[in-house]
Amino acid sequence: MTPLCSDPGDYAAGDLLEVRRQVEIPVAGHAALRRTPEDLDHLAHLLDRMERETDTTAWVALDTVFHLAVAEASSNPVFHRVIEEIRDALARQSPLLNELGGRREQSGCEHRAIVEALIDGSEPDAVEAMSHHLHRVEAPLTDIVRPQRADTSREGRAEA
Repeated sequence: MTPLCSDPGDYAAGDLLEVRRQVEIPVAGHAALRRTPEDLDHLAHLLDRMERETDTTAWVALDTVFHLAVAEASSNPVFHRVIEEIRDALARQSPLLNELGGRREQSGCEHRAIVEALIDGSEPDAVEAMSHHLHRVEAPLTDIVRPQRADTSREGRAEA
């Protein structure tokens, strides 16, 4: 099987977020309708581990496992594979993107809202919770990426 990308680190952060919105939001909806009791137990266990984790690197790894577990709950192996690719690419980007300036506690609340929607079996609530989570991730990421783009465009104008 040919890999989706030979070096996922080559993806732009904005491109990854765009794809995450198109994939992870509907995946959450499918997961709300298809999740099993085992899926819910696994997600609840992950949330507890994430809340107790003090090491940032370990927390980021658990965050990846969390998003993969939501995909697993969708009962569609293709969704799982696509999210695995996206998460691998995100993990290869700068540590700055992984920390997103104080997002960890907020992400915990957002992850809990996603799991609560899955427990309720509510597709609209799961879609809304994942949409909200990705929107909240996008705002600080945009602040991090935008200055780099502004610097690049200024350099281009100076050379012209």
